[in-house]
Amino acid sequence: MKKKNALKSKKEKAPQNKKARRIFLYLVVFGAGVSVLAIELAASRLLAPYFGSSIFVWGNIIGTILIALSLGYWIGGKLADQHPNVEYLMYLLIAAGILTSLIPLLFQLYTKLAAVNFSFLTFLIAGSFLAMILLFFFPVFLLGMVSPFAIRIMISDLKSSGKTAGSLYAFSTLGSIVGTFLSAFILIPFWGTKETIYLSALILLFFSAWGLKKKPVFFLLILIPIVLYFVTKGDNIKSVAGLIYEKESPYQFIQIIKKDKRYELRVNDGWGLQSIYDPNSILVNSYYDDYSVLPYFEHPNRAKDVLLIGVGGGTISRQYLAFFQDRISLNIDAVEIDPGVIKAAQQYFDLAQQPISIHISDGRAFLEKANQRYDILIVDAYSQQIYIPFHLTTREFFNVTKSHLKEKGILAINVNAASRDSELLNRILQTLKSVYAHVYLSPLGEGYNWLVLASESNLDLGGMKQSVDNPILQPVANEVISGFEEIKADSRYPVLTDNKAPVELLTEKEIFDYLFKKS
Repeated sequence: MKKKNALKSKKEKAPQNKKARRIFLYLVVFGAGVSVLAIELAASRLLAPYFGSSIFVWGNIIGTILIALSLGYWIGGKLADQHPNVEYLMYLLIAAGILTSLIPLLFQLYTKLAAVNFSFLTFLIAGSFLAMILLFFFPVFLLGMVSPFAIRIMISDLKSSGKTAGSLYAFSTLGSIVGTFLSAFILIPFWGTKETIYLSALILLFFSAWGLKKKPVFFLLILIPIVLYFVTKGDNIKSVAGLIYEKESPYQFIQIIKKDKRYELRVNDGWGLQSIYDPNSILVNSYYDDYSVLPYFEHPNRAKDVLLIGVGGGTISRQYLAFFQDRISLNIDAVEIDPGVIKAAQQYFDLAQQPISIHISDGRAFLEKANQRYDILIVDAYSQQIYIPFHLTTREFFNVTKSHLKEKGILAINVNAASRDSELLNRILQTLKSVYAHVYLSPLGEGYNWLVLASESNLDLGGMKQSVDNPILQPVANEVISGFEEIKADSRYPVLTDNKAPVELLTEKEIFDYLFKKS
């Protein structure tokens, strides 16, 4: 009688255990999906301070993740046929969780070694790819095995195998969707990149410990990401000499560096200098200074409406206010896409004291909605450190700028190029020429900054030079005039359009040319 009751109890528990296992496996594939996309997005932010966030770095990130997942699906399916049990799957999750926990710590070591052994360009492209392979490939590879294992464990009837596989992949994809939005809109912006990685590891280790709950010792593994979080909590994301401020914004990694009495704003990998503030000098001995002579091209004593796209720390607006505010009515609209940059500049630069109108927006989106026309429109917007956003280099964008300039208004752009023969520089010039009647070019500084001007009116160089009545600005005017040329139409260089504007590819070519020229 007792034996019959035991068998009956066992039969009643079997369906319950089977149902609990199914629910648990759905949660596991969901958690793995969350973690994969959280790790991928965190990878982009972890790499950005050192390697930037260009399309090439993103290509390395996405490509590595897809390779890892593909191999994980393939090899995971084979292993699942050999070991179709939950315990084996949990051991794979443990390995993925531990490897994920170690990513921030190992990345610090990697960047120190890579910076010493790689050249500039190799560091940016090959270095980011190697970082993905060494640090992110293996945990994602293991996570790719989760769905094949879950499918193999859950399939007991071939008639419902398609339904089982489809529902598990749906849950995995749902987890990836949640991981994407959760990481992009909440975890990374408000908590941090390293913290997001540690949370992903915590999720994986919790599920693995729960799956092995008959062996409670595995719950101790949850302590690994927690301990590493506190070990690395006080570390700077990227330590550099003179660092006084660093912050991850939704758009980029921001640093303020103090050199003597001069403050510099840098973003992501720091190769490009975004703004300079010197409390003891208005001029900063950089291309920013050259924008200061633009008001002298046309009636320097008349009121001026100025638009700055990419205000950064307010270097240019500070110079305009210092040189012209006391002599003319000056209205400055300043557009900046990243509120984190504005916050840093208001704290460490003098942006908070500048009487200008700051608009948090993409420059082109701002212009599309604006009704005002300007005397001077300056585009000094760089995304990902050294890349002009492609949508700010196209014929369509320049048509928008033209519609927002007054009759004799001037558009000014700074372009980084290795030489006058640069394809990037010439394609921007020809794109401007397809829109504006007059386009001008002037080499600045060390030879890789080029001031590009465009207007419907002919610019009078001689008149501008004679109008400069501030002795401080006379050397600047001489620099702008030196090598000044008007651009003619040249069919060898295709016009950049919204449909086709390979600006990042052309910029990478500039880096190659610059390094070759330097060597």
